[in-house]
Amino acid sequence: MSSELAQDELLSFAVNRLDWGAGLVQIPPSWRASPNIAFVLFDINLFKKALLTNFLSPSEYAPLVATHLKKATGLVFALRDRGAYALKSSTGAQGLPLEILQFLVKAVGEHYPEVPVPLGGTYGDKGPWDISQYVLNLINAISARPTKAASDALLGLRDDPALRSYRPQLLYVIGNQARLRRDAEYDRPDWTHTLAALSNGPPATVTDLFALAVDQIRDLRNRIQRENTDLYRNFWNTKGKALDTPRIEDYCRDFLITLLKSDLLAMNVTIEPEADTVADKRGDISIAMPKRKILCEAKRSHHAEVWSAATNQLDRFYAHDPESKGLGIYVVFWFGEGDGWKIPLPPNGQERPTSASKMEQMLVAGLPESMRARITVIVIDVTDPYKKTAQPGDK
Repeated sequence: MSSELAQDELLSFAVNRLDWGAGLVQIPPSWRASPNIAFVLFDINLFKKALLTNFLSPSEYAPLVATHLKKATGLVFALRDRGAYALKSSTGAQGLPLEILQFLVKAVGEHYPEVPVPLGGTYGDKGPWDISQYVLNLINAISARPTKAASDALLGLRDDPALRSYRPQLLYVIGNQARLRRDAEYDRPDWTHTLAALSNGPPATVTDLFALAVDQIRDLRNRIQRENTDLYRNFWNTKGKALDTPRIEDYCRDFLITLLKSDLLAMNVTIEPEADTVADKRGDISIAMPKRKILCEAKRSHHAEVWSAATNQLDRFYAHDPESKGLGIYVVFWFGEGDGWKIPLPPNGQERPTSASKMEQMLVAGLPESMRARITVIVIDVTDPYKKTAQPGDK
């Protein structure tokens, strides 16, 4: 075939000859100049593997796919009937990646507003109302996924002015998807574990584990500042009896783990450094029991990313580990300022904090509202408690 392929030739080839369910389809080099090839490439396996192969990438051709969908309803029905999955129902669309579902809702829905089924009945399956049903099936397929990504996709589609006619359905499924997600994320304990937790036994749910971890770290914060064993000195390099410079972050983290370990082990909870997460990132501290885990990110108060790590590291990479249910703890070791270390400037033109409590207030205030119930910030003051003076604005 020449590169000047007619649209109907390509459509015929796509519908009648390609084995869409088999996976990758190699595209002859002579075809690559034809923009009409775009819709042929829109296949689930090709979409996933395009970046790792020599095949053309559907994501590259998404604008062309959208253009052709606008011009020819035949392409809409080709995608519906001959895609990697039959898409005449929301069930058939379940195997498609979320990105493809979202793209199809937008690409089809913005050019083909919702049309009700005629009261007198219909004939065939290629009327304008059938396109509407296709879009509704795609929307329902997204809403059947109990994930944050699906929630975000639905909210984005809801706010798209081009999809105004589908907004009532989107509002309806957003409520259903939120309930589905809450059910999926709820960590239901059995009676044995519930009774054990009520008797000060091991945590029964990941929420119990989170509450325990927060209480233990806050208790330890008080011990560091109030006990007469001078625990705070362990966070410093010393010269004789004098505090010299802050110890490295890993040492501070490991000493924190050592102080917490015995009490947690008594409740069958382990605490270890540098836990692997599903995003192939490493959390600083893992507080865990079978099928439940709370990840902690730890920073010194003068770390360059201290103001952003709760959002950019803990929430983005660690807290959404399936065993964490979105919960996490951000620990900061407060060293104040000295020769050679200084607290980075806070965002939005704020002044640097002058105490651990003030820094904790500022870090909490800097969290997005949606994160404040899931991420707890704890700033541990490891400065010399005998040399403290009250600072203006401290509570």
